[in-house]
Amino acid sequence: MIDDLKKGYYLLFIDGGKRANEQGQAEGAIGVILQEPDCGAVLATVAEKVGPVGSPHEAEYHALIRGLKLAAEKRLPYVAAFSDSANVVNQITRGWNKNERATELHEEVEEALEPFKRWQLSWVPREMNRDADKLVEQAFKGEPVTHATD
Repeated sequence: MIDDLKKGYYLLFIDGGKRANEQGQAEGAIGVILQEPDCGAVLATVAEKVGPVGSPHEAEYHALIRGLKLAAEKRLPYVAAFSDSANVVNQITRGWNKNERATELHEEVEEALEPFKRWQLSWVPREMNRDADKLVEQAFKGEPVTHATD
């Protein structure tokens, strides 16, 4: 838990990707950045592989779930998440149609949102999500990074 909670929404930048591994199987990786309100200090970063995924959108869902769980562990009351996947953002916020797997992941997101007093999820252009994207690339290269301060 963070002893000195700041006023405002804590920022969560997320990204997910999919590519073939050495055996030709599709695997996913995620990048997560948790930051204090108003683009303050970075509280945690995550770059890790998430195993087999059916699509980049599935990896993006995994990144969101991982980020929300990280924020909940720190008992943050408000979170504003940002993703460059318009599809995932609209599936969650606007009820866009989802396939069976996305429906399952959507339910996991809803569960991960329960601890928060308020939350937001917004689409951002890829250029504004470069740092989370770099973490995805690090994970794919086998350079996992987990930085969390308590």
